[in-house]
Amino acid sequence: MQLLAVFADKAAVGRARIGLVELGIPPGEIHVADHRTEDFLVRDDAMDAQVSFWAHVISMVGSVRSVAALRRQMRHGVCLLGLRVSEDRCDEFSKALKKAGAKRVWRRQRNGPPEQARLQGRAVDAR
Repeated sequence: MQLLAVFADKAAVGRARIGLVELGIPPGEIHVADHRTEDFLVRDDAMDAQVSFWAHVISMVGSVRSVAALRRQMRHGVCLLGLRVSEDRCDEFSKALKKAGAKRVWRRQRNGPPEQARLQGRAVDAR
């Protein structure tokens, strides 16, 4: 399962990264991007390939328009965090991201459509 989260700033994404490492995610499996990050390759389960980070974000978010909005927000300090987790621990990691300050979380099963993570009965939203 793949997760993508939006954080208000570098401090929040840093806290989330530390929390994920403490929960057992190898640091190299956690991808963080801000407005200065150069594009890089990540594994996209739905495409079953290595793809650019931004192609992966588009596939997770579901629309180029929404990604354009994310990029605009990133120019004002918003950061993204992406990772792959086992399906049985997905809810645990989604909650950890929210606790660390995620404004929005998307998750997707292998070969499944992206979905907004539902935490405590409500969608997490960046607005």
